[in-house]
Amino acid sequence: RLQNPPGAKTASTQNSSSPFAPNPTPKRAVNCWDPYYTPSRVRVIYGTPIDLSPWQGQRKSQELLQILTDALMRKLADLGGVRYTPSVNETK
Repeated sequence: RLQNPPGAKTASTQNSSSPFAPNPTPKRAVNCWDPYYTPSRVRVIYGTPIDLSPWQGQRKSQELLQILTDALMRKLADLGGVRYTPSVNETK
């Protein structure tokens, strides 16, 4: 029987740390979209904070939500250097 020199790796399949051990069968995802829908928190800070204090304390309504949406979209458009066309229902 041949002896391995000291420090030599053997091709034993029982030693999982061996570089010659066979790779285990990869686990398949139940749904191929799972890696793309992993819940996570993302925080993006770009530009100066938007002041929403003029609308603080007002009762939530469809009109108020539209005004706030248009204000936020206008600010984002300014940051991106594009023109924002507000919705038809915007009130001034």
